[in-house]
Amino acid sequence: MALIGAALVGFTQVGSAEAAVCTAPRTTSSLFGPAIRIEAGLCELPLKPGANVLRWDRGAIGVQDAFGGIDFGAAQSAFSVWHYNASTRGWSGWGPAAPLGAKQIKTVETGQLYFIDAPATTTWQLPANASIFADAQVISFYGFPGIPFMGALGQYSPAGAIAAVEQLAAQYDALNGDLEAIAAVHPIVAVAQASPGDGSYLGRMDAAVISSYVEAARAAGALVFLDIQIGWSDPLTEVKRLEPFLREPFVHLALDPEFATAIYDAAPGTVIGSLGADDVNAVQAYLATLVREEGIPPKALVLHQFNGIMLLNPTQYDDVPEVEIVVDMDGFGGPAIKTRHYGFYALAAYSEVPAIKLFFDWDVPLMSPATIQGLSTAPGLVIYQ
Repeated sequence: MALIGAALVGFTQVGSAEAAVCTAPRTTSSLFGPAIRIEAGLCELPLKPGANVLRWDRGAIGVQDAFGGIDFGAAQSAFSVWHYNASTRGWSGWGPAAPLGAKQIKTVETGQLYFIDAPATTTWQLPANASIFADAQVISFYGFPGIPFMGALGQYSPAGAIAAVEQLAAQYDALNGDLEAIAAVHPIVAVAQASPGDGSYLGRMDAAVISSYVEAARAAGALVFLDIQIGWSDPLTEVKRLEPFLREPFVHLALDPEFATAIYDAAPGTVIGSLGADDVNAVQAYLATLVREEGIPPKALVLHQFNGIMLLNPTQYDDVPEVEIVVDMDGFGGPAIKTRHYGFYALAAYSEVPAIKLFFDWDVPLMSPATIQGLSTAPGLVIYQ
């Protein structure tokens, strides 16, 4: 495959009904010549024989999702995708024409250059920015670093937690048919406190610690859910503190109403808190802005719930295409009560994606992956605490 000096030609918008709503490709310079930017609004692109240089500026997705839909007909076996890692000075490849011994591309990453060795002229219908739950289940470890009592996450380093949850995800992957199982970490980045402190009743995780989870997830192709216990603070204020992380396509958000107790003029932990629809809608609107600005997949907004007062007026939630409301049945106990409450909350009409939390130490007996998959509707997100 001749990359250096290959002519990049033919990148003009083709005539079709869909083309009218597609943005025109933009070019950027690189060591390999001009590169077409694959941005959020670009929905189709002509590919010409030879090395097409592309800069992927959408959110990170699986290589199969990005390039699997390209069809060169009889010449399909000559198609390949290549990526150069500047730090290791090594190449990786994917596609029928990539050598079997070559390091394989697994994920197409934001801001990286890719080279399509096209065997014939075709029009590439680019994939849409899809929900993380469209073809996958997410399996997550929840908690706070260094404190195992607060959840499974506390037993491990960031990379160690991902490695451990990947083993658990493999059990779901063997049971969930065509779905993929994606590992995730779920650190509590704002922890409810018994004393008011700055008035918020919150202890906030240092940005460097949050970054350690984000970077470990980036390296492993995992997801991150940043959890806020709210306290007496304004939810949107706390969410905005996390903006640099939430602009990443693989970082999502969770809000825990249990500790939102200002409405009752009580310290967290003394009463069960509540979260109103106005606060949820404000957070949704903010997340939607980030999704549009970054051209990334919809954000998951996890809302924990184990009783009726925790989420007030949920029927008033706005329908925001850029945000998926995931209701996590968060209570502990035996399978009977967990299954009943899963139906009450995770499968409620206001929940767009059902989720369930399992407690290693407090659920007796702990529901197995097979039992979880056997629920009337299997959860899109399973959280282990």
